[in-house]
Amino acid sequence: MVPTIPSGAHCNHCGAEEAVVPTSNYKQDRFLYVCVHCGWWGHGPLRIEFPPKDEVQTRASGSRARKR
Repeated sequence: MVPTIPSGAHCNHCGAEEAVVPTSNYKQDRFLYVCVHCGWWGHGPLRIEFPPKDEVQTRASGSRARKR
């Protein structure tokens, strides 16, 4: 399964452009979207609505490393 994310998605929490990256949530078989700048996350690329969590931050860091 490949996540879809709009080109140029920005974080609606901190306003950073192209900062929201998808990461998997294997427990619920869906993707979480995390801002690489502020760490807030949500269930859709345009709905960043939850404060940072260590588990989500770890997954986002892994996603950034794989993209490079």
